[in-house]
Amino acid sequence: MSKAKLWKIFSEYIRLRDSDNRGYCRCIYCDRVHNYKDIHAGHFIPKNKGWSIYFDEQNVNSQCAYCNLMLHGNQYAYGKAINDKYGKSVADKLI
Repeated sequence: MSKAKLWKIFSEYIRLRDSDNRGYCRCIYCDRVHNYKDIHAGHFIPKNKGWSIYFDEQNVNSQCAYCNLMLHGNQYAYGKAINDKYGKSVADKLI
C-alpha cells in the first residue's frame, strides 16, 4: 500500500479517535470545535523529519486548518498539549 493511501486511512482514524459520538473534535491547539471531516490530522514532529514517527499516534492529533497551516506547528503549545493529553514528558520522548 502506498504512503498516500496509508496516510488517508491513518488521518481519518486520528480525526475519528479525537471526535465525540457526533463526529466533532477539538483542535489540540486552540480548543475550537470542528466536524472531523473539516479538521486536519497534524504532526507535532513534522513529517519531513523522518519515518520513525510519521504514523505515531501520539505525534499526530486533530488540529484546525488555521493552527496547523498558519501557525506552522506552534511547537511549544503543541508539546504542552501533548503532555496534557498523554502524560508528562511524552512530547520530549517524541523529539
